[in-house]
Amino acid sequence: MEEEDIMDFDEDIEMDEDQTQFSAIADTQTEDLPDDSLDSNKKWSRSAFPLLDPRRDPIQFQQIDIDHYITKHREGMSGKPKTLAPIMRIYGITESGNSVMAHVHGFYPYFYVEMPKDFKKEQLANFQRNLDKKILSDISNRQSDVTVAVLSVEIVKKQNIYG
Repeated sequence: MEEEDIMDFDEDIEMDEDQTQFSAIADTQTEDLPDDSLDSNKKWSRSAFPLLDPRRDPIQFQQIDIDHYITKHREGMSGKPKTLAPIMRIYGITESGNSVMAHVHGFYPYFYVEMPKDFKKEQLANFQRNLDKKILSDISNRQSDVTVAVLSVEIVKKQNIYG
């Protein structure tokens, strides 16, 4: 099933919170279940997902799992237009027992690397270019349309917790 197929079958709620935009998909449908399974599902039934105004109503849920996918940049979402964008997909459940799937736009994966003692700020562009080249060569084996893998590199001061 393609990612766009999910949007056709479920309720899509666009939300914007602190510059991170996401859409939550509520698991509220039982009409597609066979008639004989509805009786056994009554003991597991849950309240209907409330109607939400995405500009006003927050949604809170406990995260159960998370994964990601890469897709075309969506109009109105943060990131560079006309590029591919990583989308974090968070699965969870509300306090009232409703399942939630949130597609988080605008979060870009990151990691920290300890730099050599003699590394200088002037070397950042070259480091970024080489890292990008290495990652692109790895993901090109997976038939990806990603053309830029490393969006930025910066020096930050952190403390290693291992000493």
